[in-house]
Amino acid sequence: MNVSYPISTDNPLPPRHSISTVWRLPFDKLTVGASFFVPGGHHASSNGVCRARRLLFPARFSVRMVIEDGVSGVRIWRTH
Repeated sequence: MNVSYPISTDNPLPPRHSISTVWRLPFDKLTVGASFFVPGGHHASSNGVCRARRLLFPARFSVRMVIEDGVSGVRIWRTH
């Protein structure tokens, strides 16, 4: 199956999200089984945030895409 992807040169690269996002999320307040919702969050980027946070905070997290009150986002749980 041949798939064609149009190439564009007029879309500027958006700025990166700051690593400070990792520190603004309440990872350090989570107890095992607790969670928080990130509206508009993306599963892949949230997984990366969890991995980055785990380097400095010895805990495990699980991320799921959810819709809460009609708002799409991700919910992050502390699992260990």
